[in-house]
Amino acid sequence: MLKVKMKISGFFHSLETGNRFLRIRAFLSTAKKQGYSAFEALKQLFSPKADEFIWKLVWGMCQCG
Repeated sequence: MLKVKMKISGFFHSLETGNRFLRIRAFLSTAKKQGYSAFEALKQLFSPKADEFIWKLVWGMCQCG
C-alpha cells in the first residue's frame, strides 16, 4: 500500500501525515489478519464500544472488569 501512495503523490507532505497513514494502515492490516473487513473494522473503531474492539483486536480477548 505504501508503494501505491508513493506512486500517486510521490511523497507525504509532512512526517505527521506519513505517521497517520501508517498507523491507519497497521490497524487495518491487524484487523484483516483477525478476520475483519476494512469496513467492519472502521465501523467498530467509531462505535461507542471502540475500546472493547481494540482490546479484542490487539490482545485477542475482551477486557472484562
